[in-house]
Amino acid sequence: MRRAKNVATFGPAIGSYAATLADLEAGVDIARLNMSHGEHDVHEQTYLNVRKAAEELNRPVGIFADLQGPNIRLGRFAKGPHHLAAGQRFTITIDDIEGTA
Repeated sequence: MRRAKNVATFGPAIGSYAATLADLEAGVDIARLNMSHGEHDVHEQTYLNVRKAAEELNRPVGIFADLQGPNIRLGRFAKGPHHLAAGQRFTITIDDIEGTA
């Protein structure tokens, strides 16, 4: 019995049931769904495709829903890019405002 598990990210390129089945036949043990991208209905269909293919192949296949963690995105700065100096204080906000030095 092999101990390693093959993990593959399932996205738009593997959107069809036929592609899902082919990947599982090729040895994928765990289907990773990147929840940071795509719509929930697309992820649901991928989930259903994986479950159906696993049942057809009569073998267990795990599904790993990779949830997005916190992220910080920089917006626009009023006078273009700004470089922070060592020790300089700055504020991160959720407000949609132009940044300043």
